[in-house]
Amino acid sequence: MSISIELRHVITVDHLKHPVLLPTKQIDGRTFFKVTKADPQLARLLVQLKYKPEHRPLARTDVIERIVRIRNAALHEFLVQPPDVEEGKEDIGIDGPRKARKVAEVVLPESLIVRIPDVEGVRGIDMRIELCTGRSWGLWAELTVENIEFLTKVVNRQIASGEIHHQHSRDRDDRMDMTMESAGLTCAYTRNAIRAVQNVEGKQVTKFFKIGDDVSEAIGRATAWSTSSIAT
Repeated sequence: MSISIELRHVITVDHLKHPVLLPTKQIDGRTFFKVTKADPQLARLLVQLKYKPEHRPLARTDVIERIVRIRNAALHEFLVQPPDVEEGKEDIGIDGPRKARKVAEVVLPESLIVRIPDVEGVRGIDMRIELCTGRSWGLWAELTVENIEFLTKVVNRQIASGEIHHQHSRDRDDRMDMTMESAGLTCAYTRNAIRAVQNVEGKQVTKFFKIGDDVSEAIGRATAWSTSSIAT
């Protein structure tokens, strides 16, 4: 029997008869909620139009993809920075003391504040989002009234304009995140790499793929390995 317990926050708004339950988690002592088009509860919270699309109304918006691109750019900036180099401890071997080795490490924060520019005439805001962790890769934003209000305004204006149509998954700008989740990939902080796991003959094999200048390239290699029939 498999049991999963999630944190959820109850949100009430004037235009809804029943409250909204959003999946949440704690990061850096703050509460974050998952921002995804596939969540009907989030759609019910954000879409306030009287005449709205009956099926997946958030598919007619692209504000989430815009935030994902900003998040990915912020991650890229961290990964291309020179790593911090720390002096290691002196190694006492059989032949006597050895010279201490230097250890290079890229330390990523779990969350950070990014600037979301104006969208559809809605004034941009500073939004705290999850950067990259081993627990998930989907977009998580801090649960605040300001963030909810910003998303609500943009979503309703984009749907009302009718300029954005449903996109196929291969054309979406957040397809990198979908690939991460579907392949079970995670981001390894100190290794500056994408972690992939594969079951081989009943044993779990983990492999790390170094991130270079292009994060998506490392994700592609990790995905190919994790979905292959034989681990190499």
